[in-house]
Order: sequence, then structure tokens, then C-alpha cells
Amino acid sequence: MFYLSLLKAAALGVVEGVTEFLPVSSTGHLIIVNQWIRFPEPFNASFDVIVQMGAILAVVMLFWNEYNVFNSKEKQHVLINYRNIIVAIIPAIIVGATFGDVIQTYLFSVLTVSIALILGALFLWYAERNSSGTVHKVGSINALTALKIGLFQLLSYFPGFSRSAASIGGGMLSGLTRETAAQFSFLLGAPTLLAAGGYELLKSGFSFTMQEWAVLLVGCLFSFLSAYLVVKPFLQFVSKRSYKPFIIYRVVLGALLLVMYFL
Repeated sequence: MFYLSLLKAAALGVVEGVTEFLPVSSTGHLIIVNQWIRFPEPFNASFDVIVQMGAILAVVMLFWNEYNVFNSKEKQHVLINYRNIIVAIIPAIIVGATFGDVIQTYLFSVLTVSIALILGALFLWYAERNSSGTVHKVGSINALTALKIGLFQLLSYFPGFSRSAASIGGGMLSGLTRETAAQFSFLLGAPTLLAAGGYELLKSGFSFTMQEWAVLLVGCLFSFLSAYLVVKPFLQFVSKRSYKPFIIYRVVLGALLLVMYFL
């Protein structure tokens, strides 16, 4: 039974790591997969949040130069990144701290995910069509633009909309190129998800058994490995091509889920 739990954790970790930084909604996919693979509550809800921390570690390692304030050659650039990240996550912290439990209780459902997948696809399509693409470097983002992106990121509180889609789309509507919007979304995701995972650990971690801690570690490991393998190729892809494949995928998946829900 314990080994089966470890296999579940590995599978869910892969789902999380692959989808976390793509504009397809990792939370939405976990909710969908949880229809077949899940742990007993309340551990399952905690697992879905904490497993994101593996993907965070992958991004921090891949973009360490963007976070490393001790790199004297890039210190000014890194300080700008930190300023923008802090400004951008303020709206998410306020809304999450105020309404987080309500959102998790009332919005985490397949129906909500289905609708949000389609709405998020339309948002991403609109953003890409209306982007000026004048900001080509993350270090060129000003504080006001960072705040706008942070406000757009609030759309991701609807499970299935996708934090990445919200911040990438918001970035493009704020003048960032496709690749720059994706890169800033990655940088922004680390502290945002770290805050969510850290809060969940503080709230529930002391009640976990040794086996549950082992399950979490396996989930985070596979989340890390899969995210590490996905992020760089994704950036290379969007530097040359549009988000159209992800938009189509979201619409098709959302429509299929709606049909299955109402049948």
C-alpha cells in the first residue's frame, strides 16, 4: 500500500512539474487527475500545494543568475528583478491570505476547471494578438508593469485558468515579448509558489506522518525533474513560435471535460 502511494506521488509530481510553468494550469490538471489518483483528505489538498515546491527548485536552479544578488556583474539587474517580483506578488499575497480557503473550498472542481481552461485560452489568444512586444529583456520591466502583471496573475485563483497563462498573457498585454513574458512568469512563479507551499507546510506539516513526508518528498523529486526538463525547451519554443498549440489544447481539453461533466 505504501509503495502504491509512492507511485501515485511520482505520477502526480510529473503532472505538476510538466504543467506548472506551461500556460495550461497545473492545478487544473491535478484536479482532473485527482478524479482517478488521489490521497485521503486533508493530505491530498496539502500534497497538491506542496508538490509545487519541487518545480520551484528547478526554476531557481535554471535561472540562478536572475536570482543571485551576489553576482557583482549582474547585481543591478538582479535587484531590479527582486523589486519587480516583490511588487508583482503583493496582489496575490493579499488575495490568497484573505480568500485562499474560500477559493479552495468552492472553486476546486472539474466544472470550474473546464470553464477556466477555455476562458484562459481565449485570454492567451487575445493577449498574443494584441501584444506590442516592445520589452525584450526582463531587466527592462519597470515597477508599474510588474504591478500590472501581478494584477493579471490574480486570474489564476480560478483553478484551470493557469498562473502561467495569466502572468504570460498579462505580460504580453503590458508590452513584453512572448519569451520575456514567459521568463518573467517563471521568475515570478518561484516566490509565489514558495509562499503558498511554505504556508501549507506551516499549517499542516506538523500533522503529517513519516509515510506522508516520504510521499511528499517523492512527489517533489519528480516535480523537480520533470520541470527541469520542460522549462528550457518551452522557452526555446515560444521564442520562435506562438502559443497557439497551448491555446488549442486548452480549448479541446476544456470542451471534453464539459461534455463529460454534463453527460
